Amino acid sequence: AITIEAWVNPISPAGTSTQAIAGRYQAYQLQINSDGKVVFALSLDNSLDQQLTSNNVLPANTFTHIVGTYDSLSATQTLYINGVLDVFTHVSSRNKMIALGSVEQPFTIAGFVSVDGLSAFSFLQGSVDEVQVFNRALADSEIQSIFDAGSTGICKGNSGDNEPALFVPIVLSSAGLNNSFYTSEMVLTNRGTVTATLHFTYT
Repeated sequence: AITIEAWVNPISPAGTSTQAIAGRYQAYQLQINSDGKVVFALSLDNSLDQQLTSNNVLPANTFTHIVGTYDSLSATQTLYINGVLDVFTHVSSRNKMIALGSVEQPFTIAGFVSVDGLSAFSFLQGSVDEVQVFNRALADSEIQSIFDAGSTGICKGNSGDNEPALFVPIVLSSAGLNNSFYTSEMVLTNRGTVTATLHFTYT
């Protein structure tokens, strides 16, 4: 079972190629197809044979909350848009999804890396925020709660408490090949409401 979710703000949803939102390439991934619709793709039996497509095209220059879930017990794959169930299906290959974290492919945001690790592609033209992955299928109420948090976000700390502010860094600009996989420098921005010390590992 798995849930992958993110807020995405595409500059131009429809285009000539797929745009990655987040995920492990050929394992589980959220992406925008060339027609501007969201796809939640799963690898069952080591092939991307389960692709669930949204009913509508994403709006441009607007943050939209996207959630994909797969419940292996009920063999149900679902896609939520802005807290509301958009489309679902029952898959035929039950309990055969690659175990969360067991694949060799890296988890990437706003782009995918090839299986051999030698190239990167499907770059998102836009922004991604608050990417999360769970090793279970979130309930409708949990997904609604995440969406309801809106611009206040769920990856934030409160002034005066002892909990660190946690967030997923988004690459806004970079040198080199202008992507987040092969670069010598990058800019990380905390868009939360609380000032916090940034700790990160860059390899």
